[in-house]
Amino acid sequence: MRYYIIAGEKSGDLYGADLAKAIFQKDPKAKIRGIGGVQMQCTGVVLFQHYQSIAMMGFRFIRYFFRFFRLYKKCQQDILAFQPHAIILIDFAGFNLRMARFAKKNCIKTCYYISPKIWAWHRRRIKNIQRDVDHMFTILPFEKAFYAQYHYPVAYIGHPLVHNIEHFQPMTDFFSKHQLDPKKKIIAFLPGSRWQEVQAVLPILVKIISHFPAYQFCIAAVDSLPIALYQKITRGYNVKILVEQSYTLLSHAHAAVVTSGTATLETLLFDVPQILVYKTYAFTYFLARCFLKIKYIGLVNILAQDNIVTELIQKDLCPTYVCFHLKKILTQAYRQKQRHHYTKVKAQLQTTQPPAQYAARLLMQYLQT
Repeated sequence: MRYYIIAGEKSGDLYGADLAKAIFQKDPKAKIRGIGGVQMQCTGVVLFQHYQSIAMMGFRFIRYFFRFFRLYKKCQQDILAFQPHAIILIDFAGFNLRMARFAKKNCIKTCYYISPKIWAWHRRRIKNIQRDVDHMFTILPFEKAFYAQYHYPVAYIGHPLVHNIEHFQPMTDFFSKHQLDPKKKIIAFLPGSRWQEVQAVLPILVKIISHFPAYQFCIAAVDSLPIALYQKITRGYNVKILVEQSYTLLSHAHAAVVTSGTATLETLLFDVPQILVYKTYAFTYFLARCFLKIKYIGLVNILAQDNIVTELIQKDLCPTYVCFHLKKILTQAYRQKQRHHYTKVKAQLQTTQPPAQYAARLLMQYLQT
């Protein structure tokens, strides 16, 4: 069988890699091609393009429309040349729903692995999904009920992060390897995986370091961004930059300041108290608020249906507020309270089998019908 996977961002690359591994285990002769990153490539997926080519933030898509359109056309040509039995789309609705329409017109079966967040905004996209997507796998417990409102059946497979983090083995020489003080507790900064996120958030976060002399600070950097970006922002500040070691960092962290996204859920699964931060262009944020259908932007709060993690967004994201709320989550009482809420969210996400294995089995069943 031939499969074409399209992942448009870092988290999608991780999920795509998990699914590719599961497919290869069940079908050793499978051929998988697509758009992704290093994680997918390491499993044996042949990359047509790196996900950075299509990764954009929100309404900045307008600025890159022509680049986006050219890549979209090239991807269509690559799919037709590869002739896959199925296209597997991972989140990233702006690109992938267009690709689902293309696949439908060309009689290629389409599976959506990791539902696009249409429950948060763009709910009208349900019509596109009903028309163009043959099978939908969801990873959040409330998504099945959401799609049921529209009489669209989906398969809830559980969240891949739960399984990945349960089986994660942290390094034992973490402090010595990174020249950290084993007697000082660590506060982690997770500023995001996109250039714009890091540029908007990290300069604000580093300004609080001097207010916490009893702690040491580490940044979870990504290898898809140049190390020079982090070095320029952190010059003159006492902070360590750790590339592609977010899980190891979280396994040792006492608290974290996290940019909204998948990392907030990862931080919860490592049981690390956190505050959520987010900042983007003023016009982008204004438009987003006009379309958002949810009260919170953080996935942890959305799952909890409560403000268990403080959200510092736009003008609220400033050194003064970050300091104030970070001091709160460093107190024992607040830490216990947040972790108590964490336990309830974790309970929602538990599944009996690895999500990627379950998805691969369902996918092959669908292709045989």
